[in-house]
Amino acid sequence: DALREHRLHPEITALRVTNRLVDAGGAALVPALVTELGVAIPDVAAALLLAEDVLEIEPRRAALLALPAQVSRDAVHGALLEIDRGVRAVARFLVKSGGASLDAELVERRRAGFAALRADLGGFLSEVETIQMRERAAALVAQGLPATLADEIALLPLADRGLNVLRLAERVAAAPADVARVYVRLGE
Repeated sequence: DALREHRLHPEITALRVTNRLVDAGGAALVPALVTELGVAIPDVAAALLLAEDVLEIEPRRAALLALPAQVSRDAVHGALLEIDRGVRAVARFLVKSGGASLDAELVERRRAGFAALRADLGGFLSEVETIQMRERAAALVAQGLPATLADEIALLPLADRGLNVLRLAERVAAAPADVARVYVRLGE
């Protein structure tokens, strides 16, 4: 790859990472989480990047920004704030659980785990959480967002919980959907 051979490879990489972090939540995101969590900048940066990758935020953010002009800026801004809340919650979870390692294999396992949980929402969400998620999605659709994108964004507030289920599933070597069913029953 040409970038790896470029003499400014470290600087270009640092710029790309910085841009991703600023896109994720503005210039104050990293310092705010560093202060809140009491950890070093690299730990927060790694957790935020991992959260964005695991949750596959980049294509969702791009889809929001590409919506037609008839979708109000307020609706897009509100959806971006939902994404920000989800990413922050997952980053907090990753820092607190010590799971903020930038490991491509781990990212893929967690993405696959989230896909399994999304496929079985009835087993993953309590009745109250299901109602709340549907209400969030309906509000986003009412503001003009496509239903599929609204559903994905409406689930983000529960993503840190999903990561906890995935962590437990790895520990006990069980399917995420099976662990989620037990997890939700214990929480009721």
